[in-house]
Amino acid sequence: MSAYGQYIQEPLYRPTKVPGRPQQPLFQPGTIQIWPPTELISLTDQDKLLELYFEHVHTSMPILDVITMNQELAKCRANNDCFLSPLFFYALFALASRHARQDNPLYAMGDTFMQQAVAHRDGNFGYPCIASVLGLLLMVEYLQQMRDRPHASYAWMLAREAIGMVTDLGIYKPCNVSPDPDDQELAVRTFWAAFTTDRLMSLTYGRPFVFEEKDMYAFIFFIYMSMTEHLINHTIIGRIYLKLQVVH
Repeated sequence: MSAYGQYIQEPLYRPTKVPGRPQQPLFQPGTIQIWPPTELISLTDQDKLLELYFEHVHTSMPILDVITMNQELAKCRANNDCFLSPLFFYALFALASRHARQDNPLYAMGDTFMQQAVAHRDGNFGYPCIASVLGLLLMVEYLQQMRDRPHASYAWMLAREAIGMVTDLGIYKPCNVSPDPDDQELAVRTFWAAFTTDRLMSLTYGRPFVFEEKDMYAFIFFIYMSMTEHLINHTIIGRIYLKLQVVH
């Protein structure tokens, strides 16, 4: 086990003053962006990857329901307006491929999907949005599963980038989120995905947190108020409560 708390096959990292590039980059720079993904895999295989994602990944990082995810993928493939992006879907495909059987051709395509995710990430760098945050977090999880030092370092950098986007977008505070309920729920889920990634990676690597506890409390209060409003306005007990308030 390394000093980072991960099982790796290489010696401990030694900081160096000498700048330079790695001898063998994890992902080749300058990769041509490919979209729609049907140029790489069939629609049937894309559906299989979505099934693997919801079976193995969604349970620990719930982002969207399966219907919305399929609708957004269809719109994105057709280059219609959608709030997700090629970066997000390639990262999703890469992570989902890790859960395919090793004799399944999809399993071997993980790095191909990841290469495309990196290419789209480079093209979107400096333009934060929720789709990029979620895509980066999925890329982090993919790299974490490699369990060696170069991938761990890359994952750490991408995680910091995603968390920086959360801060830049302001979704760590409910007051910065659109009043639309769907937007609010997506913002909450995105925040918690970034928050848990920050905590897990910092504890694993023995490094400082980025988010402060007060940021978490803001969203706990937001969720509590949302649940309270729903109970009051949409349940029998809530209607009784409102009538009693009128009487008194």
